[in-house]
This record gives sequence, C-alpha cells and structure tokens, in this order.
Amino acid sequence: MKRKFLYSIVFLLLALPSMVDAQVQSPSATIYQPWTKLGESKTMMDVSGQVIRCHPDSAAQLHLNVFNENSADQVAHFTILLTNPLTLEQVTKEVSRNAEKYAMAIATCDDSNYPDLRMNIPTGWDPATVKITLTFIP
Repeated sequence: MKRKFLYSIVFLLLALPSMVDAQVQSPSATIYQPWTKLGESKTMMDVSGQVIRCHPDSAAQLHLNVFNENSADQVAHFTILLTNPLTLEQVTKEVSRNAEKYAMAIATCDDSNYPDLRMNIPTGWDPATVKITLTFIP
C-alpha cells in the first residue's frame, strides 16, 4: 500500500509539468524554460519553476510551484537567486509561506494567485539563459 502511494506521488510529479502547461497557460504565453525541479527539502518540500512571458506586452517571470509532500503542515522557506550568465548580475527573493500537508501552490498566467511565487526577470536579461538557484532556509 505504501509503495503504491509512493508510485502515485512520483507519477504525479513527473506528469504535473505537462498537465500544467496544457491546462493553465495562456495561449499567448512564451515559455523560455519549462517546469524544472529546483530543489527538495529534507522535509519533503518540492519547488519547481518555469520562466515564462504570459503576454507579449508583459515582463518575463519566474513562476514557482511549491508542493508539500509531507503528511504535516509546514512552512516553505527558501531563497531564489537569479543570475544573468553574461554579466553575472544577480537578484534574490526570499519566500516564506505556509504549506498544508499534501498541498500544491502554483503560479500561473491565468490568475493572480500566489504573487509570492512570481519573480520578474530583470529587463535586458535573456529569459532563456537566466540561471535559477534555490536554497532552503531552515
């Protein structure tokens, strides 16, 4: 039973990026970097991200997906570091949010939920090459 549950979770994690892209992205969105796992904490908090421009006249953004795989509520606390590989300029954002057990929070183009899970890519940076680093804060 436990193994079946774990297989279900793994399947969900592998299938989620394509389901999210297919179901919630605006037709005018440009994806520069698809959903990629950025990190998993020791307490089973997964964070994924994608770099996307939701509309032709909007800024490119990093959208985050936070998934608490733990059987207990916990706080997702981490820092995101964006690096421009050409100039080595960096910008950071600290995120701290309550995460209910087995719950997922996903920033999407089609709504304004989860503003803390969005980060603008600075003007002049190539969204396709920006480097994303996540560090969990204990």
